[in-house]
Amino acid sequence: MAAESGKVGKTRGLDCPICFESYGSSINVPMVLSCGHTLCENCVGKNRRAGEKVLCPFDSSLWTVTKNFALLQILELEARPGVHAADTKAAAGEQQNCDICCGEDGETILHDATVYCIDCEQYLCDQAARLHGRTKTTREHAVVPMEDAEFRKARPQPSCPFHGMPIEYLCLEDDCLVCVKCLPCPIHNGHRCKAIPEALADENRMISADLIQEGRGKIDLVSRALRVAEETIDGVDERQRLVKGQVNSYVDELEAVLQQQRNELLKRVDETTTSKLKILSAQAEALRCILESLVNGVDHLERHDTNEARDLLMKRAFRKSVENTHLSMEPDALNDLEFVAREETQDLLGSLGEVAESGPCAFNTTAGGPGVLAYQMQAQKGMKFTVSARSRTSLPVTRGGERVSIKVDKNLNPEWQVEDVGNGTYEVEYRLNSDRLRDERSFRLFVRLNSKDIQGSPFTVPVRKDYNYVVDRSLQGIGLVSGGIIDGDYIFVALYSQNQIVKVRRDTGAQEQRIPVNGQPYGMCVDGQLLYVCLYNTHYVGVYNKETGAQERMLGGPGVFMNPVGLAQEGEELFITEHVAHRLQVVRKDDGTPIRRLEDATLRSPFGLLLDEQHIYISSNTGNHVKVYSKGTLNLVHTVGESGGQFLQSPISLTQEDDILFVGCNGNNLVQLYRKGTFEALGTIHNVNQPYGACTHKNFLYLCCMGVSAVTVLRPSFLDPSPHAPKVVTVPFAPTGAGTLEGIAGGGGIGEAGVLGLGGVEFEDGTENGSDLERIRGGRDALLRGDGDGMVRAGSRGETGGRAAVRGHAGDGMLPALNAGPADHDLVDFGDGDY
Repeated sequence: MAAESGKVGKTRGLDCPICFESYGSSINVPMVLSCGHTLCENCVGKNRRAGEKVLCPFDSSLWTVTKNFALLQILELEARPGVHAADTKAAAGEQQNCDICCGEDGETILHDATVYCIDCEQYLCDQAARLHGRTKTTREHAVVPMEDAEFRKARPQPSCPFHGMPIEYLCLEDDCLVCVKCLPCPIHNGHRCKAIPEALADENRMISADLIQEGRGKIDLVSRALRVAEETIDGVDERQRLVKGQVNSYVDELEAVLQQQRNELLKRVDETTTSKLKILSAQAEALRCILESLVNGVDHLERHDTNEARDLLMKRAFRKSVENTHLSMEPDALNDLEFVAREETQDLLGSLGEVAESGPCAFNTTAGGPGVLAYQMQAQKGMKFTVSARSRTSLPVTRGGERVSIKVDKNLNPEWQVEDVGNGTYEVEYRLNSDRLRDERSFRLFVRLNSKDIQGSPFTVPVRKDYNYVVDRSLQGIGLVSGGIIDGDYIFVALYSQNQIVKVRRDTGAQEQRIPVNGQPYGMCVDGQLLYVCLYNTHYVGVYNKETGAQERMLGGPGVFMNPVGLAQEGEELFITEHVAHRLQVVRKDDGTPIRRLEDATLRSPFGLLLDEQHIYISSNTGNHVKVYSKGTLNLVHTVGESGGQFLQSPISLTQEDDILFVGCNGNNLVQLYRKGTFEALGTIHNVNQPYGACTHKNFLYLCCMGVSAVTVLRPSFLDPSPHAPKVVTVPFAPTGAGTLEGIAGGGGIGEAGVLGLGGVEFEDGTENGSDLERIRGGRDALLRGDGDGMVRAGSRGETGGRAAVRGHAGDGMLPALNAGPADHDLVDFGDGDY
């Protein structure tokens, strides 16, 4: 019986999926696990664990096990002769009988079959079909009506190319069809698999009317793409012929030029050689005549000649030959003819050109910039990055006109725009909804060129929720800075103790102008060519020409203003905070005529002042808060710092960037960040020493720190460092009356062309000259050194002292003097004419 069953199993595919032995009723009895998988009795014993549980080799779980009686019944029917005579009946068009139904005596009960099971290859009656559908191992089988049975049975069934078994499963991991013997193989072992009917049912559920319509639409899209691809193929073939013709024409022209050059060079060789030979032949003939004259003369003198006339001629010719000083003993033309090849021509001929693909290639195109490294939620205008198009041969593409697009997952729906620079680069700026980002830690950013992902796409972009500012650079050595205002490429810095305003380049820190003022300067504002300055101790607001430094007029004075300190301008009005008077005045900017006044008993020692479209912000120095007033009515709207743990200690400076309010606090040396409108605390910048002034420019924060006599420049952490960020920029301000040190453009730089005008400077020759201009002798080897006594000295290379070596450098920038002190000072050359 076992042998019979084995034979049936081999012919009908009823064997164990582990040992591949055929099932039988006494040997290799089929056992079904409660998960539905069937193994032979021997394999079940090998996988039995503690108790009665068996480890299923397919889903790695423990299950109970019983005999598979349904399969045993099938095996028994398969072993009976004549059971499948129904197939013959079906071929003859006779009524089919059920293959399952049997009587108690083992005789087949003739029930008319109504359906056909394709998996079992059996005809079933209604009762057998219901039992078939309730059994766990067969309920997923494909059962078809009788009229479809012959067609389905005749359909060729695919088989596994490795094992020759019927294809029955879909491997979800590898997305391929497998047989039952493939499941335990190392390639697919442990993979998630589904029976083909189940997988087909899943696919049927996913096929919707919308998907079908989308497929029809995509047919047109793919057809157009195919048509474009075929046209491109034809174009590539045509382009090949065109480029080959260009190469041949170019080389033919070069060959013609080379042939012409060869003929001209050979002609020149012949002409030069002929000229040399003529010169040398004439010289040789002259030397030959002289030699003959000398030899004949010597021979004549050794014998007596009685012919006086001949004797005279011979002696006269001999004497002239000996006395001939014009005789050239060296060749009049040298044997120096040679060919000197032009190196640039050889370099050119070494590579006549390149055959390159100039069109953009997505997988070689790159993206770089802050926007692909991290998304900062504090960047209200969004993030930026640059796409650089490259060809298939990795050469930069130098033209624009390509389609650059982005997409973000998680339904973040970015607002984005692309600027085509026109040289193969594209500036991309995108902005995401902050509310949707609050719970996200990262997202995937797809960057595409002509609908294809570029190199590195999709980028995994982390979401940064902090408001982190880092030091970008520091303009050191300034003095007691008490305020600052940005004006284009410059920052005007107020010097409290020196009664001066210094104009400094914002990027490099180079000092360009000093403006003396009539008092201690604090708050400033710029209006066209005019610079308005609060003069604290003289109670004026001074108006100066920002280009020449000339005083234009003085506003107010004692009795009008009392210690003006904060200043802002809007239209024809000046807004002025008075520190000691505890008030705000609004006056006309042309003549200082008072217009209105804000007096609030809770506003104590007002200092910093800031305006926006609707509000006035005033920092209350001793009140430890910031007052927000309506600009139109001067009514108090909000007080920042009095609730919610927002403690401010001696706030003095105010500035803004987008919707962020910066409050500099003198008492605890920090800057507090708030969201304007809601006044939500966003973050804190620590370790800023007495931030008496603050201003912003393109996300950079400039803090005038009196405690360290410097302007500290900070940037949000999401911005790339500025070109001068790693440098420590020294901007010295010498005492009043001292000169400046400038590097004049030229090959010598601060060498021979250098000019020194620093007060009390000892020069290389040992002389001293107050503020007069003297040249530093010594050319490119001139040095500057600091001796620790507050003076900068020019010295030679061999002198000892500070490390501040200055070399000549071609450039047109200003070279600031070093503020020498107890320690050595480094003078940084930025390489572009700025120091």
